[in-house]
Amino acid sequence: FIQRLQQPLGKVFTLKLEAMVRDYEATGELNREFAAHRAANALGGGGGTAAEGGSGGGGAAEMVVQVLTASHWPAYRADNLTPPRSLESGMRSFRHFYARKHVGRSLSWVHMLGTSQIHVGFAKGAKEVECNLFQGCILALLGDEPRQCATVGELTTKLGLPLGLVKPQIASMYLHKVYCLLS
Repeated sequence: FIQRLQQPLGKVFTLKLEAMVRDYEATGELNREFAAHRAANALGGGGGTAAEGGSGGGGAAEMVVQVLTASHWPAYRADNLTPPRSLESGMRSFRHFYARKHVGRSLSWVHMLGTSQIHVGFAKGAKEVECNLFQGCILALLGDEPRQCATVGELTTKLGLPLGLVKPQIASMYLHKVYCLLS
């Protein structure tokens, strides 16, 4: 496909597209290595060190991370998300793994592109819910504190996000006519 684009448009036009494809290919291998690393640490006695996000409480979330070279992709606005414990543990583990593998490189998390799958218990049985990362963090925070009613302000503070970003995420979960996640 890329070679067919190169003929009429030239190599310069397809250079970034080729780099994007290479990023995706490298990310697949990196995720396989990370999964093996986490499995080895889990089997090796206690789930890794505290710096790697080992099992010190709550357990790390399963993660698939897309590592993309910033110069080849569109720029995204950074946010100050404070993730729930399970996600933070997984992020810390990946950060540690990545730093050991690629000395000198830095990671910037683009949370707005993330998705999450969460197992939610309802009165009629458990369901797997797929949502964006912000909604997943809200559900995880609410799940961490059962039987407590959290206000939008409290969630905003715990997530470290502006009210204008949190309100639409919550609204989409409780205003749905068929699948109301929050009541």
